[in-house]
Amino acid sequence: MRPFQALFLMFILTPIIAASQPATMRYGHYRVAVYASKKDSLDHLQLQSRLDDALQTKSLSPATIDSLTELIQSIWKRTRFKTIYGPDRDYTLSDSLEHLDNFTGITKVSVYKKTALPQALWKCKNLEVLELVNTSIDELPEALNDLPRLKRIYIYNNNGKKRLRLAKNNTVTSLTILNERPQLLPRSFRNFSALTRLELAENDLTKFPNGARHNKHLTELSLQRNKITLKGRIKAHRYLERLALHNNEIEEVPPSIRRFRNLKKLNFNSNRISRVSPAIGKLVRLEQLSFYNNRLTSIPAGAYRLPALHEIDLFHNEIESIGPGFTAWTRLHTLYISHNKLTTLPENI
Repeated sequence: MRPFQALFLMFILTPIIAASQPATMRYGHYRVAVYASKKDSLDHLQLQSRLDDALQTKSLSPATIDSLTELIQSIWKRTRFKTIYGPDRDYTLSDSLEHLDNFTGITKVSVYKKTALPQALWKCKNLEVLELVNTSIDELPEALNDLPRLKRIYIYNNNGKKRLRLAKNNTVTSLTILNERPQLLPRSFRNFSALTRLELAENDLTKFPNGARHNKHLTELSLQRNKITLKGRIKAHRYLERLALHNNEIEEVPPSIRRFRNLKKLNFNSNRISRVSPAIGKLVRLEQLSFYNNRLTSIPAGAYRLPALHEIDLFHNEIESIGPGFTAWTRLHTLYISHNKLTTLPENI
């Protein structure tokens, strides 16, 4: 089963499971499709049903299955998604903390539909994970340092009155902020000095956020499912090793990509990229590069100059040939290049 076929199947199942929860408290997060038209919705349902039957019964030829998946993918490209958020059922709801006498076993807390962090939260000295869901909170206070085991914070659909403020913190290593208005995101993440991972997905960002460039321990930045074009100013991020930019609106990879000089993994999946600056060849530590589902007509020349490259994904582009620079990939072990316009392979492959 191809990766995007599995994605379609998971998408259909997830909303059905979530919808079975009581209307007053839906647990977990699920994505719903917002189709471009009613026709797209009906066509997708019919095509998916036919594809599912074919995969189970093996009644259709591989060529027909490929044709069905191409039609589904064309609908998918016109479809946007909305995420519905609810508290994780594996977490302790903050409301229930008021009724407890013993807090030693509380390691995960969900603060749901609140305007401030509850006072009982500070009694959870063994807290490891905190999530804020559908809240209206303007600050992550310095008092979070009093919870020494707190390492991860997830913020989903926070709707504060002003830009989220991050007070000084030296314990949290992972911060996720999803479905926030861009103007309410923190300007800087420097106060979270221990941060190693930052995710800012689904925030309608149009410009690359530079607020984490001074976080010396930050190795992973995830910016998927935004509206980033990479046309704005991008400052040097010297410490990043993994950068995710899939599902944005990038048409061209600019020369400023060289400013991520320590990158090992770079993901551009599902954008509109047709041009890539040769400066990408400056990423001498890059091991994994992915351009799945873009508009490349050739393998970027700069990509041939990546000495550490182990894997490159070029699935679903418009590539017509593999250039002679292929032999420079002395460490390459995986090349994904199906669903392009190749008619021949070079003899030296």
